[in-house]
Amino acid sequence: MIRKLKQDDVSSLSNLLKRIDSFSEQEHDVAMELIEIAANNPLQTDYHIFVYENDDKKVVGYHCTGKRPLTDGVYDLYWIASDPDSGIKGVGQSLIKHAEEFVA
Repeated sequence: MIRKLKQDDVSSLSNLLKRIDSFSEQEHDVAMELIEIAANNPLQTDYHIFVYENDDKKVVGYHCTGKRPLTDGVYDLYWIASDPDSGIKGVGQSLIKHAEEFVA
């Protein structure tokens, strides 16, 4: 299931990002900055974060999209990640499809 970010997801996403070898510590920090902005201020509209939750209610992926400033209807996919240890295939593909439908 893909759903909007909740405050309770922040630590799970941090742990998930730390398990992805291709993300540096700096990239982890930047990703977490956006996650914390979205989690701590649900009325903000710069970052839209959705999480992929498995059947056990564990967060195994997420995407962060946002409207590009000074444009009309242009969005950027800032971050997308899936848990390398989840064992679930197709998480990234589902997240991309969701992001595309969200911005449409």
